[in-house]
Amino acid sequence: MQNTRYRLIIFDLDGTLADTAPDVHKSMNLLRAQYGLQPISLEEAKKAIGPGPDLFVRHLTPEQKNVDMGKVIKHFREIYAQHLLDTTRLFPGMAELLDELAQNGFQLLVVTNKPERFSRQILTGLGVANLFVEILGPEAVDRQKPAPDPILKAMHIAGTDARRTLMVGDTEYDIRAAKAAGVDVCAVGWGYTPVEQLRQYDPDYLIRSPEELLGVLTPAAAEKDISPE
Repeated sequence: MQNTRYRLIIFDLDGTLADTAPDVHKSMNLLRAQYGLQPISLEEAKKAIGPGPDLFVRHLTPEQKNVDMGKVIKHFREIYAQHLLDTTRLFPGMAELLDELAQNGFQLLVVTNKPERFSRQILTGLGVANLFVEILGPEAVDRQKPAPDPILKAMHIAGTDARRTLMVGDTEYDIRAAKAAGVDVCAVGWGYTPVEQLRQYDPDYLIRSPEELLGVLTPAAAEKDISPE
């Protein structure tokens, strides 16, 4: 891996590093119950993860018209803060991957649309926060993913350029943000977006397990010999 051109690996959080969906789902239904609404399924909750607060509220309370988005988001976050780590875990093989990348001298950084305080608490609780140069939430930039702003800021922090940067994520927002920033993107097939849908956004790489990222980072793969299947 030492000869790969990539030096900075940027990870999404939800659906990429950790399976946060069950705790988000639980918190969504706790809030819906307080609004007198029926619970939604885990699969429906997964659709709400990643796009930012506007679309999140539409998934959270689609029955409510003229909803006060700020009030709903504030209420949800108060509930979610109590359940961040009830069942949230790193995906299998992720801890080992992060350790190996860190040991091989890669700079690791998180770019997420989840509030930074929650992201830090989760990654600290999972024992991997210390492996990242920085954890950037939406508060760190003017525009969150799918805008390129957080990836551009990540590169600035790491002191590297687009050619040496790889974005790893599980949603169209990660892919679109990476392309807008001019960096390569590796889509992951274990997250919250179906593989068939990910392919529509033409990622540079598509992997099915965390350990496959090591193959992407080999010298051969750095010239894009690995492509989405």
